[in-house]
Amino acid sequence: MASLLHNDKSGFRAPSRHITTHDEEGVSKFVPEQNVSADATWQEFSPEVFSSLLWGTTTSPALMTNDADLKAYTSGTIKPSEIVTKNGTNMRLFDFAPGFKSEMHRTDSVDCSIVILGTIENQVDGGEVRVGKPGDVFIQRGTKHLWRNPSETEWTRMCFFVVAADPLVVGGKELEAITSVDSGLGDK
Repeated sequence: MASLLHNDKSGFRAPSRHITTHDEEGVSKFVPEQNVSADATWQEFSPEVFSSLLWGTTTSPALMTNDADLKAYTSGTIKPSEIVTKNGTNMRLFDFAPGFKSEMHRTDSVDCSIVILGTIENQVDGGEVRVGKPGDVFIQRGTKHLWRNPSETEWTRMCFFVVAADPLVVGGKELEAITSVDSGLGDK
């Protein structure tokens, strides 16, 4: 999986991150850019899917005392290719190429996703399809689903905030997480 500073294929602007912390007196301030670059690194999951891990934590609730969460993030503990950070959270952007369609997948997480640019279709394994446009929100609660960019010419950008969850049990049966690099959406 290639790392790059920006996904130039989509034509979308590269986002800047502005991360806050505190000084020794408890006064709020921004983290210096030499500690965490404002430019997030992009991962090419496939020629049709690019993702940028904007932030993540290894615990939920997050441990922020003494910048523990910041240290975990900058140490590389959180893997950019993992959609779900075990016991933690992550926030990432995804850019989907025109015509992209993921495999049907399920993660042990609650995924809050916002359509920023373009249009996306979200289909659940029961067959229902919902269309999202800029500003629309999808909340995936351990459901089996796929994403599709219905446009033949325009890329779609979405922001995902993913919170790890215990495996889901329905009708006494634990539903298995189903992810694959082949889905174009990274590792389990």
